[in-house]
Amino acid sequence: MTSMGRVVLEGTHLIVVHVRGDARITAPMVQEVIRTRHRLAPGIPVAMYFIIEGELDWELPALQTDHFALEGEMLKAVAVMVNAPVFTTVVNVYFSMFPGHMPHKVFSQVEEGYAWLAGLGAAAD
Repeated sequence: MTSMGRVVLEGTHLIVVHVRGDARITAPMVQEVIRTRHRLAPGIPVAMYFIIEGELDWELPALQTDHFALEGEMLKAVAVMVNAPVFTTVVNVYFSMFPGHMPHKVFSQVEEGYAWLAGLGAAAD
């Protein structure tokens, strides 16, 4: 468990982050998730799937930092499921500012994100 929520390794190549509904997203919180990813799958390229239910609050520095820049080839894809209109916009703006080197996409249904990751060969095995 991290301050953002539950982080689990599904299979060998998919990190799923179940974000707490009361989480206030901060830059240190995102970095804690990245460190947890490395503890769960050390030296293994993974995809990450953030599942966010409802609107969340956030701190501006969290949106002004490219959290995935240092991951390089170790990050195969990022999927985000958000079922709230304002936070969906926030996530899309984040990815427009930091498109990164990896495929990324925002979804409104959990199953859609898993299907997309499977299509990339990045889903749980």
